[in-house]
Amino acid sequence: YPLRRQRQMCIRDRVSTQSTGWVVEISASDKTFIGAVGASQELDPWIELLKNHSKLEPSSPPEKDKVKKQGRMEGAKKKIAGNLSTTGIGKSVIKKVINDETAALLVSIRKIVKKESSSKTANEIEKNIIKLSVKAYLLVDHNKLKAEDFIVADGPLREAFELLVRCFNGRGRVDHKILLDALGRAERILKRAETILVNLLAPHLTPKNMFRISSTFGYLTNVTFLEKVFNDAVLEDELEKLIDAMEYYTQFLSLIHI
Repeated sequence: YPLRRQRQMCIRDRVSTQSTGWVVEISASDKTFIGAVGASQELDPWIELLKNHSKLEPSSPPEKDKVKKQGRMEGAKKKIAGNLSTTGIGKSVIKKVINDETAALLVSIRKIVKKESSSKTANEIEKNIIKLSVKAYLLVDHNKLKAEDFIVADGPLREAFELLVRCFNGRGRVDHKILLDALGRAERILKRAETILVNLLAPHLTPKNMFRISSTFGYLTNVTFLEKVFNDAVLEDELEKLIDAMEYYTQFLSLIHI
């Protein structure tokens, strides 16, 4: 039946009989289904479909496909891959290298460096880490190095992360000098990881890529940078996310080594 617009502004108003569309009403058992179309041109196909389908055998309603919502880490990985899509690094390789743990760390580090320094520095640090990770992956993929070779560097890296997590949790309960000493120890531990990577990769990488290692470690592991990050209220939210990422990283690796 036609759907008509009615106005009720006052008693003397006339009722408009202008058709604004059509309503299709289907009654089945104790249920009524109502659909609306905007014009007669749309109504005819509806009627034809309904008549044809009324002759079919009863069946269950179709199941809606469940689409998994994209998680934060998956979104971060896609964004990282997109940022580097103009470089010589293939997206497929990036997806293999950037797992959830790496993505979480990269997102947090980038945001902290951006607030502490600039977007340019943050982009450069992120690019350095990913390019070095890809280089390492390709060296293993081409049988120039073994994956086990990098586990040696994982030890001090995990040790430093665990120490930084304890520094974060104990900031309000210890003297600032004790915190500073602990951050200094974290810097020295991270330097050990840097030395291991330099010795491992030096025979295979160009001087430019080797400089990426020293500049990235030099910036991120510097005790002055760490102290500022741990004491800057503006960076508190991002620091907490970074600590969560470090904790997640160490827990993930612990499961692998069990």
